[in-house]
Amino acid sequence: MVEYFTFSEIPNTGLGFSEKGKSGSGISGKLSKQLALSAYTIITEGHIDLEIFSLLHLFEDNIGADRISDMIISILRKSFLSYTQRVCSDLGINSLAYEFDNETYKVPFFKNKPIYFIPESFLTELKVAKDWSEIDDVCDYNKKLRRKVCIAIQGVWEDMSKMNKTQFKNLIISNKTAYNTVLDYAKSIKPKGYDFIQDDCNEYFDLKIEEFVTSHPLNTLCTSQSCYTPEQMYSITKEICTQFKHLVEYNRMYKMLLKDNGKLKRESVWQLYLYSIAQTYLRAGHFNISVDRESDSGAGELDFKFSQGQQCQTIVEIKLSDNPDLLHGYITQLPQYVKAENADHALFIVIIVEKKMKEQFYKLVDIHNKQEKGQTEILFIDARPQKSASNL
Repeated sequence: MVEYFTFSEIPNTGLGFSEKGKSGSGISGKLSKQLALSAYTIITEGHIDLEIFSLLHLFEDNIGADRISDMIISILRKSFLSYTQRVCSDLGINSLAYEFDNETYKVPFFKNKPIYFIPESFLTELKVAKDWSEIDDVCDYNKKLRRKVCIAIQGVWEDMSKMNKTQFKNLIISNKTAYNTVLDYAKSIKPKGYDFIQDDCNEYFDLKIEEFVTSHPLNTLCTSQSCYTPEQMYSITKEICTQFKHLVEYNRMYKMLLKDNGKLKRESVWQLYLYSIAQTYLRAGHFNISVDRESDSGAGELDFKFSQGQQCQTIVEIKLSDNPDLLHGYITQLPQYVKAENADHALFIVIIVEKKMKEQFYKLVDIHNKQEKGQTEILFIDARPQKSASNL
């Protein structure tokens, strides 16, 4: 039975959590014996529903997304190779011959190893806790399952929550009620594939930005040159930011910045999008201008600095309209950044995200309107979902 739980590493799938490369994890040796023993124990206890094996990661040590992905691809390897071959043929992708199990497949290679294409419908997002505030979301599935088992067998949650994986597995195998509860819960969950249109993880981020920029070129009169005046630098910077405004308001770019619940993503994501758009426009126009993100000259980290060496510097700051530091950012922070960076101009971008504006927003508008036009300007971007013309 051990050989049925032995799987080699599958390269170039791009699945799992690996940060060191595209190779899989593989299963062999002690781990294979561990899985075989678990399977034998489950079967001898009279449990024959195969759904239990989809929950391996919940009660087996050293089993996670990487190894489960490798198991699936190893079992269905011929199918994935055939799929990859067909897609390459349909799209005209350069391919090489690859021999596997006495059959030849025409597939692309990376670092002398075959690439495996995976259908979009098979893929889902892997939850990763970036900080302690996200731990509960990542562990939610496991916690809910254990609570259901605890209630079903009338156990004590404090004891159940402290069980390690082996103890939890032994409970499931030995207690029919616990076993059935686990299976029912697993079967009740409907798999949700990754939404590549919404693209919350920004898997296609660069491609989308490239498409936007290509289809919406800059209208600036400034051309690529070795040296710019402060006014030209500001003109190019403002044109890029104005184009960003146009893309958000009239080309529905705001949809790229929405979460599943309909709320807009955090401020730092907006900064990343503007940074990427600016970089792409500057590269496409061959402008001799650099854009630095989160630079710090002593007054704290500003969002962006457009510059040509130490000359002609324009700084850009972004704030969401619901940011409690909106007024402070404009009245206090921005002047400090201008002074610290010795900037010629500054652009303060306000992303309007609220249906009903708070008092601080109107105070900001009033303060800006009363100021003499000088080196600082505000650009408002309405990121609230708009009705399409057909629905008006």
